Amino acid sequence: MTASLIRRAKATPRVQIKKDRIFWEPSKSLRKLGFKGAALGLLSSENLNAADELNTAADAQLADGAASSAPATLGHMIERYQAHPAYLTGIRASTRRHYARHLARARADLGAKRIEQITASVVRGWHTKLAASSARDAYNHLGTLRALFTWAIELGQARSNPAASLRIDSPARRKRVGTRDELWAMVNAADRIGRPSVAVAAILITATMQRPGDALSFTAAQVQDGALYFTQSKTGAELNFLLHPVAADRLGPITGTGALITSETTGAGYGERSFERAWAAVRAEAAKDMPSLLGLDGTVREATLKGPLCASDLRRTGMVWAAQSGALIPDICSVSGHSIKRGMEILETYLPRQRLLADRAVGRLNMIRTPALEDIALTMLEAA
Repeated sequence: MTASLIRRAKATPRVQIKKDRIFWEPSKSLRKLGFKGAALGLLSSENLNAADELNTAADAQLADGAASSAPATLGHMIERYQAHPAYLTGIRASTRRHYARHLARARADLGAKRIEQITASVVRGWHTKLAASSARDAYNHLGTLRALFTWAIELGQARSNPAASLRIDSPARRKRVGTRDELWAMVNAADRIGRPSVAVAAILITATMQRPGDALSFTAAQVQDGALYFTQSKTGAELNFLLHPVAADRLGPITGTGALITSETTGAGYGERSFERAWAAVRAEAAKDMPSLLGLDGTVREATLKGPLCASDLRRTGMVWAAQSGALIPDICSVSGHSIKRGMEILETYLPRQRLLADRAVGRLNMIRTPALEDIALTMLEAA
């Protein structure tokens, strides 16, 4: 944690620092207007920017009062939504960043239209146009527009949700899995260009099978006797398990209460975008020797190894590697945080079919002898 960040936090209204984390605390008058306190995460410039965003909206509400007139255009409605407590304190800061991008696109394309002109047919046409460039982006833009209209209906600013009735399937999920060579190419490149924090992140995300956002929020205070104790931000699942020896070795002696992964440029924990930039820089360096990291190796035949390797792919990678090593679904779910039922349901997503797993199934196919009931029961228990 740098002194400049601490000074900025202390100078930011309504912000408190508690154990290297920052919290936004509205006044009683703001709470009456619907604002709620928000835990913004580790002390970082990005999270302080989120506090500034909250303060700007809060000051506007105090100065102008809570306007009740319905907006005339979609652009006006988006402005109202992004200044409302339901958006500012009801949605996590990382999610708001994604929402902001989606809403900016909706405002650019549809913002001048009056609310009653935004029909299901208009929205479908908008989605179709976006999907021509990126099906995933189009799907996410549509989901945010749906959330916007849900809010507007609750506040009486719209009569119906034109994005709710569309039956558009979610695009196929990513199935990219990293290789051990790719992981260590990233680790070595990170060390080589002076970004060992990215190496720590790559190892921790893989070894803990967690989302990058959760791994970046790990603190030294959450490690006790070699075990990591934390709560997943998205699911609320409380997990604890021993750190993998490779991760423990990379972290070295753990002291204090600060972030386990700290940026070399700020000395504090990473924000989502700053980590994405650091990851991209390390990956570009590593790809000089291993072009598969950028999806540029034409010799790759396995579908799950094609395309650029993103930090978010490492969660899936850890789960696949565990399965390859013989870990059962209950074992994997105890680390990843999924229920056993959910783990079975998402098997196709998080444990893509790979040659090793396919070969294992073929190897277990008995073409000669019908197994006894006891053998079948034992095999089923092993595969559960």
